[in-house]
Amino acid sequence: MPDNFIALYDVTGIQKYIFSTSRLKDIIGASILVGRALSDVMEDIMKGVMKDFGASSQEAVIFSGGGNAIVRFPDHKAWKQFNSVFSRKLLLEMPGITFATVYNEAIDDSDSVDKRVSDLFSKMASTKALGGNNCEIGTLPPMAQCGPDNQPVCYISKEQDRRTGEDSQLGEYLSAATAAKRDVWDNWSKRVKGVSRKNIPITFDEIAKKPESIENAERFMAVVHLDGNQMGKMFKDVCEKAEKFDEISAFSRDIDMAYNKAMQSVLSFIEEKSSKRIRLIYADGDDVTYVCHCVYALDSVMEFMKTLQEFRPASVGGQQSFSACAGIAYVKPKFPFYRAFEIAKARCRSAKQLAHERLQEQFVDDEDIGCWVDFEVVRGSGGSEISREMFKRPYRIGSHEKDDKYSITKLCNELGDIREWPRSSSKGLRNAYLTGDDDSLHAIAGRMKSKGRDVKLDEREHLFDALDIADLEVLV
Repeated sequence: MPDNFIALYDVTGIQKYIFSTSRLKDIIGASILVGRALSDVMEDIMKGVMKDFGASSQEAVIFSGGGNAIVRFPDHKAWKQFNSVFSRKLLLEMPGITFATVYNEAIDDSDSVDKRVSDLFSKMASTKALGGNNCEIGTLPPMAQCGPDNQPVCYISKEQDRRTGEDSQLGEYLSAATAAKRDVWDNWSKRVKGVSRKNIPITFDEIAKKPESIENAERFMAVVHLDGNQMGKMFKDVCEKAEKFDEISAFSRDIDMAYNKAMQSVLSFIEEKSSKRIRLIYADGDDVTYVCHCVYALDSVMEFMKTLQEFRPASVGGQQSFSACAGIAYVKPKFPFYRAFEIAKARCRSAKQLAHERLQEQFVDDEDIGCWVDFEVVRGSGGSEISREMFKRPYRIGSHEKDDKYSITKLCNELGDIREWPRSSSKGLRNAYLTGDDDSLHAIAGRMKSKGRDVKLDEREHLFDALDIADLEVLV
């Protein structure tokens, strides 16, 4: 298909749509629906539209990832027809999902791939900045709202009476969007092959439940958010060098392959230990979110980064590897999930900020930005108020001589030492540090030194990072 007419699609409000509820069923269902919108649904509609215009739908999608897609069309009329069918499909079968689209037509052969792609994203930024009416269409009953998303109630779920086994109308009031998410979850969970449904965690309580093989595990879960580093720069470099749009497609495939491989490595890693303690929430391109029991969080991130850096994308020459940053929020299972996700995302941004600062300060001639991780433990309503200056985090995953003081190995070594300490001593050290009680801090350190346990107060930021998660990360 010629590249005379291309369009950019952007699914808007993804995070609100997926993470606005604390029901795992709804979150998974929403994630599946978003994934389908720019893949299966788009491809199915594309086949029909292209057939009407005597064109092939093969290789129509140039790039897809991060809620965006770049698509070829024969002309403006085909684009409008696709938008009409696509909008109707989302409204009826995926209520709550909205999108924006812009197009670009080649004026002459001198228009480069880079120029046209830049023009698309510039138009999209302007379109989204102008806003518009993004209200979700639905009924407007005056008396009831759906609990998970506060949208108007359209359905009442059917629940079986435990005594008679018959359907009861005393079900939950659901909006059109939440009902669609629940339907998708039910259909998906019934089709899972090779795993009994009872082994599929359907609540955060199940994920946070103490693994059988770990005596000292806390009843915490970890919300992990990962995002690729310098993907915009890499995408721009690919566009600048590309003579055809197919070269962008190769880059898109490399991203999917690398991040899918890394996530599969994490799933295998945790499921070997406990099949009920992880749930992938969202994965699209270089944007990944999952939930696992707290004891696996740091190890799983390190496994993800290791696998990711081993991948050498052919689309960028096969020499450079992908890298990413991660944020971890350690929370109780009843903690509002959207807030936990926002904390994990904020910690991911913090890791990215330090990664870029280190790149600019010392690695001007070195493109290795590295993989980094930051974390936060929310033990109560004031858990986020502890000064970040008291800790060393974020940490770099993987060795680099210029970042030795940020190496994750230092944190892991401290955790290894703390496992040998009495629990009362480690808690006493942490509390004394957080309250600023320097006398108690040195007194506890002195008592432990007399028993042959060295407390490295000269590197206290590393030590207290480890003490902060010592009760959670017991398997490093």
